[in-house]
Amino acid sequence: MAKSVLLLRALEILRTKQGVTISELAKELERSERTVYRYLSELSYELQTPIYCRDGMYRLAARSDAAGVFSLTADEALATHVALSSTAIASLGPLGAAARSALRKIESTIKNHTFEQLQDAQRKHLMAPTVLSNQSIDPDAAARICEAIKDNSRLRIVYRSQKSASVEDLTVDPYGMAFRRHNWYLVAYSRHHERTIQLRFSRVRSAESTGETFERPADFSLQEYYKNSWEVWAGGEETCVRIRFSPRVAPMIRENHYHPSQALEDTSDGGVILSVTVAGTEEIGSWALSYGAEAEVLEPGELRDRLCTAAREMVESYKEDA
Repeated sequence: MAKSVLLLRALEILRTKQGVTISELAKELERSERTVYRYLSELSYELQTPIYCRDGMYRLAARSDAAGVFSLTADEALATHVALSSTAIASLGPLGAAARSALRKIESTIKNHTFEQLQDAQRKHLMAPTVLSNQSIDPDAAARICEAIKDNSRLRIVYRSQKSASVEDLTVDPYGMAFRRHNWYLVAYSRHHERTIQLRFSRVRSAESTGETFERPADFSLQEYYKNSWEVWAGGEETCVRIRFSPRVAPMIRENHYHPSQALEDTSDGGVILSVTVAGTEEIGSWALSYGAEAEVLEPGELRDRLCTAAREMVESYKEDA
């Protein structure tokens, strides 16, 4: 069947149906989904046919509806594609479905040449900021949490607590969500704890709206909440931590920016002292310990003592082999 006939057939399907998915169009036209994406691109840009996509469904749009259609250069399309398909976003997390829908829209609106460049460039670019936890996230609970954050709706959550090794029923006011290190977290005010807490999405068994709304504090921001967090933990007591690194690893410490509050001080032997103010010391203590003898905690004394104890216990573990 000639391409022009297929384009007219695609246009007719879009005109007669309230909405159609790419897979449905591909089946109707007996072509691959990638080919159908190119057909839609040609209809949209070369033939100036106003097409838009919402929730994965493609429709013909009135001119006013198509006002938001935009054109991307190859580099802009690549940057957007890499960001939306990154490990943290395109996983089965709370924003995964929205990211995949956005990618379908982008791919359906870019021109043929740009689409071909994008296909080639994808193999050369990757953004994987961290390794995801292998624990799954309940998609229904994640969707309800996202809606509750948007609508300021109070939630009743069944949650598996790692600390107490029990399942808890919590009523929370969801303030926002954040991806920290390996996992997605819900930041919410807990009426049971009477403070703002964070809950890992993968430990949420269920989430239901209570039918009530809440007023989010006007001065709350996730950026401020995590300001002093080293990795994940937030809301703990602010503590100044000073760690001396040996000349061997000092160049690596100098070339990285680990924390907004960090300050570096060179030592006479070529080493460096890193100073930061963090919420709690558990996470940064584990990080310092990973450097072994190349790092020495100077302050606070409590953290120094804890790492000394951990080092002695490690020696005991290896003593028999030694």
